[in-house]
Amino acid sequence: MVIKNKRSIDDILRAEIEKEYQDTANVSRIVSSRDPSTKETIDKEVVLLSEIPCRLSFLNKEAGVSVRGEIYDFSSQTIKLFTCPEYEIEPGSRITVTHLGRVLKYECSSYPKTYVTHQEIELSAMKVN
Repeated sequence: MVIKNKRSIDDILRAEIEKEYQDTANVSRIVSSRDPSTKETIDKEVVLLSEIPCRLSFLNKEAGVSVRGEIYDFSSQTIKLFTCPEYEIEPGSRITVTHLGRVLKYECSSYPKTYVTHQEIELSAMKVN
């Protein structure tokens, strides 16, 4: 007996993961072009992907004690973006995420870890000039 319209386990898992996407993101890159009249090179931010569904994840690392009893203090945070696997997001891309009504700006700091169901991208906060 052949079952038609059977969803694969990957499809089911992907649907469950995507239920968690409550944020949206815009992905852009800086593109250099030369102005033909002035001969100047102009850098321009170009939006490549707009309003893609996603989710941010934050992992905080705090102070503690090492195995040898030494006290260390390094407060840091790992930020990951979870989104659909078909989006191509390169390291160095600028990512603007709307998270809980707030607009947050990041840079893609890693190659995506791509799976059948989703992709994970480590982000770093954009430096303010």
